[in-house]
Amino acid sequence: MKKYKNEILTLVFIGILITGFGAWRAVEAADSSIYVSPAQANKKIGDTFDISVKVSSEGQKVCVVEGKMSLTKLSCQKVSIASDLVASPDNKLTCDNLYFSIGIPSCTTSTKTLFTVKVKAKSAGTATANFSGVDIIGEGVSISSAFSKGIYTLTTPKKETAPKPKEEIIPEEEVTPEKVIVLEEEVVTEEEVVTEEHEEEILSEESKEETLEEEETAPKGLLAAIGIMPFNWKLVLIIIGIIVVVLVALWLIRKRKAERLSK
Repeated sequence: MKKYKNEILTLVFIGILITGFGAWRAVEAADSSIYVSPAQANKKIGDTFDISVKVSSEGQKVCVVEGKMSLTKLSCQKVSIASDLVASPDNKLTCDNLYFSIGIPSCTTSTKTLFTVKVKAKSAGTATANFSGVDIIGEGVSISSAFSKGIYTLTTPKKETAPKPKEEIIPEEEVTPEKVIVLEEEVVTEEEVVTEEHEEEILSEESKEETLEEEETAPKGLLAAIGIMPFNWKLVLIIIGIIVVVLVALWLIRKRKAERLSK
């Protein structure tokens, strides 16, 4: 027994060290911490969603929580502090400055929501909601600075293409020999009617043109007479001249006869 006394003492010492280290780790794991909810999510670019910042007391009394939140690939839209909490006078929690110093009236020993941030997904990739300068304070004593960040996968939304309308295939009408004959007759008849009407129009137009020419060339009353007056006037003057010459000649002949008779 004495022979193994040193070995037994060594093993007991090692066991005490292991037990103490494990207990220390258990105490460390049980420290209060802040985290975000949801801690993980898949979103599309342009989506908006809420991130709640919470404190887990792990049974410890938590009275004040301080720190600063930072966002990557996310844009802050709005910040809302829980209604039953009190922000310190120097705390102006806004989208431009996500620093927070929030007091919990009467402290708490349970999980508590501190504030909510409405964010919008900006670009594809891995987005995060992280913290820095965290200090969780109990009754006048800092009890922890632990935190966990949120990780979000952002993807580009697929463009939905509208389905192409199906082309309706219209069946061709069956054409029988009888229908072909009827169609040919109808076409010929229409052509003949069109030809006859066209000929009538041409004849009517020609007759109108002839009538207009006759009206233009035919003498019109006094105006026509006046139009030919210069030619007739010459003829009348010639006739009058001949008559005057004949009358003068007859007068001379009579005058000579009278002179002869008087002698």
